[in-house]
Amino acid sequence: MEFKADCSDCGHSSRVHDGEQSGFARCPSCHATSRHFIGVVEEQIEITPALDSRREVRTPDQSRRQARKGAEYIEILSGDDWWRDGGKFNYRYREVNKKIDRYREIVIDLETGEVLRDCDEPLSEHRRAANQG
Repeated sequence: MEFKADCSDCGHSSRVHDGEQSGFARCPSCHATSRHFIGVVEEQIEITPALDSRREVRTPDQSRRQARKGAEYIEILSGDDWWRDGGKFNYRYREVNKKIDRYREIVIDLETGEVLRDCDEPLSEHRRAANQG
């Protein structure tokens, strides 16, 4: 850990690394012993896009509402998604195709490449579809 040390007398500011005893004792500028310390924590985080690719396919003469209710509607989602079972982000691809009555979902562990879920079944028999409609 790193600390920012400000002298109370002259205002001189310096950085002191944990384990450096000389940095905690006196101000290097005026040698005063009254100093103000602030802990500095630095971390790096990675942000990934989460299911940012949503595609809807419909015929040109259909409105979005008509397509969702009709049999010509296809929805595709792909990208990184939070997987509750594993407690981390994984790649997820989901396709809902009303035209051919198909539900396809695949979840892949980003670190190992292992397939965590692979579901390919008729949409009419999919358990979540039965609850929605």
